Amino acid sequence: MAIKAFLIFNNKSQIRLVSIYAPLAAPVQTALVRRIQARVFSSGTDGTAAASSSSRRQTGTELPDAEADSNFLDASDLAQVFEPRAEEDEEAQGRKEVLEEERDGSGDGDGWLLVWRNYATLYFVCVVDGSESPLGILDLIQVFVEALDQCFENVCELDLIFHFDEVHAILSEVLQGGLVLETSLPAICAAASASAKARKKSAAAGSVAAALPGLADWVAPAGAAAGAWGEGWRRELGRFTGR
Repeated sequence: MAIKAFLIFNNKSQIRLVSIYAPLAAPVQTALVRRIQARVFSSGTDGTAAASSSSRRQTGTELPDAEADSNFLDASDLAQVFEPRAEEDEEAQGRKEVLEEERDGSGDGDGWLLVWRNYATLYFVCVVDGSESPLGILDLIQVFVEALDQCFENVCELDLIFHFDEVHAILSEVLQGGLVLETSLPAICAAASASAKARKKSAAAGSVAAALPGLADWVAPAGAAAGAWGEGWRRELGRFTGR
C-alpha cells in the first residue's frame, strides 16, 4: 500500500477532509493529523503554509530552508505509526507517543514523504511510502482537484464543508484502501455523477413524502373522500405530496 493518508486543509490550517488508510485508533489519528499539520504549516500565528515561505524570505522575515520550498517533505518519523514493529506495537498509546515525541532513529521510514499541493485556499496532502512516485502523487492530486471542480462547478471550500459526503465519494473513485483506483478524469466524474444520482434517488424513495400518497389513501380512501373530514386530510397531505 503506497498512500497512507489523504488530507485537505485550508490556509488557516483547519481540517477539511481526512482519509486515513490504516486501522489506527482515534487518539492516534488525532495525533497523526496534528503532526502532519505542524509539518506542512509553519508555527507562526498567521497560519501561513510552507508554500509562502519563499515570499517571507524575500522580505527578510525567514531564514532559508532547503525543504521549505519543496512539495515533498520528509515523513520518515511516520513509518512506525503506520507500520509499527512487533516489539513496539504495544497498543495505540505506543504509536501515539511516537507522534508526540521526536525520534532520532533512521532507516525504517526511508522514502516516506508528505506530498502536498496548494490550490487557492486549500492544501492537499498525501502521506506516501517509498514505493510511490512523488511526482505521480502530485499528478494524482491534480486529477482529484479537477474532478472536484467539474462535479461542483468551480469548487470552493464551502463545497467541502456542506457536501463532505460527495467529496468522500469522489475520493473513493480515485483511491480505495490507499491504492490508486482510477486516474481518468471522465471516468471519475461519470462514476461520481452516477453515485450522486443513486444517493438522491435512494433518499427520495425513503423519505416521508414518498410514503404520504399511500397514507392519504389509508386515511381517506377514494370512495370515502366526499366528506369534509376526508377532503381536509387530502388537502393537507396534498401540500406534501403535490397531489
